[in-house]
Amino acid sequence: MIADRQTSRLGLASHLADSLGGVSVLQRTVRRVERIKSVRKIVIIHPEDQELGDLVKQNKKQLVFHPAAVTDKFTPMRQSARKWAMINWRGGLGGATCYDELLPPLPIYEAAKAHGGDAVILVGGDWPLVDPDYCEKTLAIHLEHPKDLQMTFNQAPPGLSGVVICTDLLKQMSESDGASFGNMLAYVPSHPQADPIGRDICYAIPPAVRSVAQRFIYDNTRSIAMMDQLDIDWDNATATEIVSAMQPPQSMPQQVSIELTPKRICNGPLIPQHHVEFNRQPMSMHTLERMLKSLPPESLVTFGGLGDAMLHDQWIDAINLAKDAGVFGIHIQTDLQGTPQQVEKLLRLPIDIVSIRINADTSATYEKLCSPGDPQHNFKHLTDNLQWLLNERNRRWQSPEFDNKPGIPWLLPTLIKVSDNLKDMETFFDRWTHYT
Repeated sequence: MIADRQTSRLGLASHLADSLGGVSVLQRTVRRVERIKSVRKIVIIHPEDQELGDLVKQNKKQLVFHPAAVTDKFTPMRQSARKWAMINWRGGLGGATCYDELLPPLPIYEAAKAHGGDAVILVGGDWPLVDPDYCEKTLAIHLEHPKDLQMTFNQAPPGLSGVVICTDLLKQMSESDGASFGNMLAYVPSHPQADPIGRDICYAIPPAVRSVAQRFIYDNTRSIAMMDQLDIDWDNATATEIVSAMQPPQSMPQQVSIELTPKRICNGPLIPQHHVEFNRQPMSMHTLERMLKSLPPESLVTFGGLGDAMLHDQWIDAINLAKDAGVFGIHIQTDLQGTPQQVEKLLRLPIDIVSIRINADTSATYEKLCSPGDPQHNFKHLTDNLQWLLNERNRRWQSPEFDNKPGIPWLLPTLIKVSDNLKDMETFFDRWTHYT
């Protein structure tokens, strides 16, 4: 169990010490985990400078505290990958799952080794509704074939079930820089496999639970409001009973798209501006500031719309305004046809994701769809910018003169599927899945 009383796994304020059903969130999670029959010992991995003993009392199973570093250099990258998929068990960038929020793997492996575990079932300390039955049945699959099924899981929404992994596989993960559950479960073109949800490693749960798009982790305003109003038997309610009792809070959308300007450099037939003239003026920083202040907590903002955010004269100010306003995640959409000096600024700003509208995998297709007859803003200029951005991003996080984090910002090439670029789709997908 990973627990931090200061910071949540996504970088928000921790709520481990909050009261839920009369006890702390951490105590509530421990009580649920204690009901997993095959679990012999509960190990709480926590930051070395914290004490959590005051939050957990009257335990039925052996419980030990294991101080360790619960973050690493890849933590910001994992957090950014999960922000736009936080209500789903998978679907984050790079295939990131809710289980990846609990990494890095090294302290988990060291704790398992120190306490004599052949396998662990991994949950977060702020998962107070984790279902013991789902965990037990997921664990049973592994225990029946421990050598063949070294990792087992199910498709429960985030917070309702843990993932099972043997210590040998944990060791391999800890020795591989940036290893994740998503790496093992997502589709990789160089190592194609059937979707793991249809294989023996996945325990099948009821569709009524599987299809719920909610986050049952006590770490954000929406989830906390939803769980606080539950009228359930906190220790014994099943996942089915929990999802039946929940009432998602009525609130503004978490994901918001803001068009700073309708301007685009590209003007091919795939571009809306090729067909319609937009008379909208660029957004003023005063208007943007008022919009940002009106957003709900933990908002995720995309700067794009029909325009290229980087073509707004004050796009850098817009990014900084969003960060100062407390926006949880920042995503920018661009054609990436700017100068090297403009492109470089993407690495200096608090951006989680940069989406690059490529829409092709060859010069001929790009020219036909996006930039007919434009000798300057062409496919080569775009891909040169993107290649430089990839290389420079990786160079900076390895250099002591910069404070860049690995994989930040995520670089996300995109393609709108139309008949003229169907022939490019397979190579586009394989290429950018590999390089980004």
